[in-house]
Amino acid sequence: MRRFQKKGFPILLASTLMFTSGVLPSYAQDVATTKPAPAPVAVQDSKAMASAKISKDQALEIAKQTIPIPDGFTQRNIEFQSNWWGNQTAAWIVYWDKQTPPNYGHIHIVIDANDGHVLQVEMYNGENTKSTYPPKVDITKAKDIAMEYIQKNFPDKAKEIVYDDRYEQAAKPPLNGHVEYPITYKRQVNGIPFENNEIRINVNGDGKVVNIGYRWDDAIQFPSFDKLITKEQALKVYQEKVNLAVKQLSLWGPGVARTMKLGYMPDNTSYYYEPIYIRATDGSQVTLWGDEVKTGDVGRVVLSDKKLGELNHGKVTQEKAMEILKAHFELPKDENMIRASFREQWGETQTSVWEFNWEIRNEGMMNSWAMAAVDAKTGRILNYSNERHVIMEKEGVQQDQKTKITKEQAEKKAIELMKALHPDIAHQLYLMKMPRMPHEEVYNGRFQSFTFMREVNGISLEHGGIHVNVDMMTGEVGNYWFNADNLLISENKKKVMSPGEALEAYVARLDMPLVYVLPNEKPSLVPGAVKRNLEAMLVYQPRVKEFGEPVYLDAETGKWTHRETGQLVVESGSVTDIRGHRAEKELQLLLRYNVFDVENKQIKPDEEISRGEMIKMLVLLENNGYKVWYDEARSSTFKDVQKSSPYFAYIENAVERNWIDRNQENFKPDEKINREEMATMIIRALGFEHLAKIDNLFINDLQDADSIKAVGAAILISKLGIMETQEGKFIPQGTVTRADAAVAFSRYLSKRNELRY
Repeated sequence: MRRFQKKGFPILLASTLMFTSGVLPSYAQDVATTKPAPAPVAVQDSKAMASAKISKDQALEIAKQTIPIPDGFTQRNIEFQSNWWGNQTAAWIVYWDKQTPPNYGHIHIVIDANDGHVLQVEMYNGENTKSTYPPKVDITKAKDIAMEYIQKNFPDKAKEIVYDDRYEQAAKPPLNGHVEYPITYKRQVNGIPFENNEIRINVNGDGKVVNIGYRWDDAIQFPSFDKLITKEQALKVYQEKVNLAVKQLSLWGPGVARTMKLGYMPDNTSYYYEPIYIRATDGSQVTLWGDEVKTGDVGRVVLSDKKLGELNHGKVTQEKAMEILKAHFELPKDENMIRASFREQWGETQTSVWEFNWEIRNEGMMNSWAMAAVDAKTGRILNYSNERHVIMEKEGVQQDQKTKITKEQAEKKAIELMKALHPDIAHQLYLMKMPRMPHEEVYNGRFQSFTFMREVNGISLEHGGIHVNVDMMTGEVGNYWFNADNLLISENKKKVMSPGEALEAYVARLDMPLVYVLPNEKPSLVPGAVKRNLEAMLVYQPRVKEFGEPVYLDAETGKWTHRETGQLVVESGSVTDIRGHRAEKELQLLLRYNVFDVENKQIKPDEEISRGEMIKMLVLLENNGYKVWYDEARSSTFKDVQKSSPYFAYIENAVERNWIDRNQENFKPDEKINREEMATMIIRALGFEHLAKIDNLFINDLQDADSIKAVGAAILISKLGIMETQEGKFIPQGTVTRADAAVAFSRYLSKRNELRY
């Protein structure tokens, strides 16, 4: 099935994924203290259970010995499956849970019913306990704790694993006490990691094991070969095969106004398979199912060499919209229409549309529905779907059935439909040639899907494919979907970096590890007919080195850019003027959260900061490095901080948080801030503003107290250890450098955790 995912989001690290138990339909007798009546057992499961070499009691004993069951957990039930989804083998699943508010947890352990091997362990031990910040253990110590746990509880596996450092490379330093390190080890065979088997031990900031994920399959076979292509050869194959294309994409993230940018990325509009594997034996590209991708399987064909006309439908009323639909699709009967509505703002393009919905009922039960949307300004059909529920079962083409049209005829029908619907952009539309997917083979060719892409001056839309689905049995178009963002691609030529430069920048961020992977099983409509893959593939797996953030290669600047903030991605180790600085650790922390603007690999740590910059720093730190944004409806609180100010959103956010007194006419954001102002703001951020104003509550031992207006804030912040005094003096009018702010904010985070959480 074609992928639809959050736009531009990078591949998630395998080390952070939690194993799940999937759908578990059949049950053996419960083994809880209070035994409910056992659920019915399917016939095939009953037979498999009777012939299983490992009994229920034996499975329970094996599970109990696998890991230490923490206090508070109760063993609830045991389930038997004749075809456990993870390995397609007979298995016992043993469950424990903890339901003592406010602490909850669950454990399930899967035992192979034929040989007693532990196939999977999943434990979540949730405890509502307060963690310390900074954490008592760092990731280095967490790795030691995780390995000790593995050596104790999985001693036979401890020598067969290799540490997966992807989480460590991508993770940011924590900002509060809720710290958890997912320490992941991949199974290693013949000195090569196996991506599908792993042991993950989650260690919290207090050094306690709180989660476990174990997946291991001893039945997998691992071929070894005398001759393999080199990593350099695999990289060359990738460079030759990858099609980097300029895509128009949206910056996205919390509170960010929709902004279109141009970025280089692999052209997945025309490609099903991601990640792309390179077979280590011969350098061939292979799919997730282990099939070789041949050169002739991919490509594209332009629909027309010229514009075919204009969209000229005149005023698009409801009746006109229906007329346009009937000209191109076989619609359900009028009496089946249940709704016709006008929507002022539709989709991300916020265009206005006419929407239509139909239902077809049989004896009072709905067995079919359809929907369509037509642009109310241009008359362009944006989508159409007619789902007959019987057909949705996709039973395929039986031997005694014949398709009404051929694949070639279906392709021609899809092309002619696109020309008719989009004459104004037909010369910019391409039919994307793709190899058949496994599900298409399963459905025996009944449904043919076609993807089209619009390209203007070498620029196409990210995830902007136009899709047409043709039913080969009826010859009808069952589904059509047009991403209206295609119409936002600019007709003006843009100056972008060359494909060669883009490829060089992309490859520089690329890793190419040699790994074993297990091909995905190919689907089947016949129960029990899915063949289990038991032989791993040896491949080179191209991976863009993770920044720990969603990023893209800006085609206009040539810089890696943060997808959510729009800021240039700066690796903390590349900043040159903080190495060896007295506040290097604190500066590094803030740098990882995009708090500083980096110019020429410098942040100038000893430069004094302004009032506006300090506000921006603290707001970004509180917001985990994400920008804040307000739309045009937001009015300015201060006369001298208008919407054009780079500090506008941050100052307004600080006003909302009550960090700033709004009862002043001007804020003077460009003035240098002093120590008293920073102390006042941090105390307000902690929520101690009123406490600091209570007379004689704190011992006043500041020698320069008479020169301090907010003396309570100065005393409190010095007593908390967030800001230091100098020979008993607070020096309220002293200026603040970036390094000073970094140290104070780092200490503020520690006290915030201690006092809030």
